[in-house]
Amino acid sequence: MLSAQVAQVDWNSFIGGGKVTRGVGCAKELCKEVLGSISGNLVLITGDKCMARKGPAATVAEELLDSGRLVLHLTLATEPEIVWLDEARIGLKPYHPAAVISIGGGSVLDAGKALAALLNERGPTQDFLEGVGSEKPSGKMLPWFAAPTTAGTGSEATTNAVISHHGEHAFKRSLRHNAYHPQGVWLDPQLLQGLPKEIAAASAFDAFTQLLEALTSVHLPPEIEDVIIYGAALAAYSLPKFVMECPTPSPQVGQAMLDAAFLSGVGLTRAGLGTIHGLAGKAGAVSRIPHAVFCANLFVPTWEATLEWFLANPDSPGVSAGIKRIAQVARFAGWVEQEKDDVSALLVFLETLRKWKEEFYFPPLREYGIGKFEVEEIVASGSDRNSPAKLGPTVWEQLLQKAGAVI
Repeated sequence: MLSAQVAQVDWNSFIGGGKVTRGVGCAKELCKEVLGSISGNLVLITGDKCMARKGPAATVAEELLDSGRLVLHLTLATEPEIVWLDEARIGLKPYHPAAVISIGGGSVLDAGKALAALLNERGPTQDFLEGVGSEKPSGKMLPWFAAPTTAGTGSEATTNAVISHHGEHAFKRSLRHNAYHPQGVWLDPQLLQGLPKEIAAASAFDAFTQLLEALTSVHLPPEIEDVIIYGAALAAYSLPKFVMECPTPSPQVGQAMLDAAFLSGVGLTRAGLGTIHGLAGKAGAVSRIPHAVFCANLFVPTWEATLEWFLANPDSPGVSAGIKRIAQVARFAGWVEQEKDDVSALLVFLETLRKWKEEFYFPPLREYGIGKFEVEEIVASGSDRNSPAKLGPTVWEQLLQKAGAVI
């Protein structure tokens, strides 16, 4: 049933006229397509360990660097920060870049998207960020090309880039505009080769988080409901296999997780997100916990609380639709028989997530310095966002404690 649905997804329609290429080895065409469509100097952004791993992603990057074109190579070791972006903008300006290419995980993609946009703006990066800046982005953007090497945030399909500032007055905010779309995306499972198991697991849980939050959002547009159900079912079916197989995932499982991650970005952009992401922003500001690790730690306890709230409040707005969609995911993923009623399917879904709690380990929040003060900060700015389940501050604090915060 899942394989029959993939042909019905209009992948290109989600990135504003850009082109999505999927399949084993498709990223081998990246260099040719970029050089054939862009004249001028290029900016390449990779993770700081990409080239040392000597895998397929490094091969694609090396082909660009050896192409004879001036390619300015920037590396990123953390999630993108204001200082990194401002320094990059200053350093790149004299070269008048014509395009930006990101080959990496969600942070690398966010950095490339932000840089492609901010090279068209005047003024410090912070001026253009939601909630802290005074300027609205123009929406102008250099051509941006994305090849994800983790199956996580789906940044290639979102219209925002998340940027951090640590230290005094720390924050984590988005640079956002509806025009921020890639010109080309390559979803190639070969680029996942060499992905460490712990990064694979956290990234996959981030994608599944976004899909489930979008799926249960009170603002899920009807026209994307089927593709988000499909994406969530892909993640539900593929996630355990993907993590088990990494660092050498099979092409089929790798493609499924890349597709799910892309659709999670679609969900984020079109439907908004829920409780976990309503806590994640502040967590990433008051500590240096990677976003995916935070989401992975919160995943099971938060969905336990959310689905239990659904069952206790079936008549609340948005709950019946959420139960129905979760039940569909369980059916499509093969967790329950097709004839199972919605509540029974939801209960199986919930029990499966509880089993996952025993199967997957992530470093607890306390290992990233999240203690009593940080919990207070996270809860004070928390939100259930677009979730029908209104869990509230007391439950949020309990979830953080279950995820290993010291309270």
